[in-house]
Amino acid sequence: TRYISVTGVQTCALPISLLIQLGAAIERADNTARLIDVKYHLLLPEGEQVGGVVDRDQWNTILQTVSAVNAYRWLYNDGLQPANVIDLLISRFELPRSLAACVEEVVALLNALAKRTGLQGEADRMARARMARMQKTKTHDVIVSGLHEYLAAFVRENSMLNAAIARQFRFI
Repeated sequence: TRYISVTGVQTCALPISLLIQLGAAIERADNTARLIDVKYHLLLPEGEQVGGVVDRDQWNTILQTVSAVNAYRWLYNDGLQPANVIDLLISRFELPRSLAACVEEVVALLNALAKRTGLQGEADRMARARMARMQKTKTHDVIVSGLHEYLAAFVRENSMLNAAIARQFRFI
């Protein structure tokens, strides 16, 4: 394992691979949230019906973009349904690019970093609280109460978590 020494961290070196994986998980969650939001909120051309041919093609393209076509087919038997795509991309831990899987991975990586370095703090608390909320999240409730608002809040929280990680590991 390769390590880096960070200015201000006196007694430990940080494992590069864990930090890279942590950054990738944060970024993957951000990208997935933004992708769902853009599709749901902006992409359907004016005059096109929700659930119409163009809408279904766009949701299929989203699945292809995140390499989730097969996962979708394995998990859902009732054909392509936008609510199921949203469920897959938000709540299903089985899909590595889902928000739930990314949130779980961030917690696991922060735990591994804490174990190796002894550094634990605000970022760990934020990540665990977010995972606890995510485990209780029901996609139907998210859609009904406002998918755009949910995703915008997720992106904001992801950014705050990223900043907390930078402070915790003294990158800033």
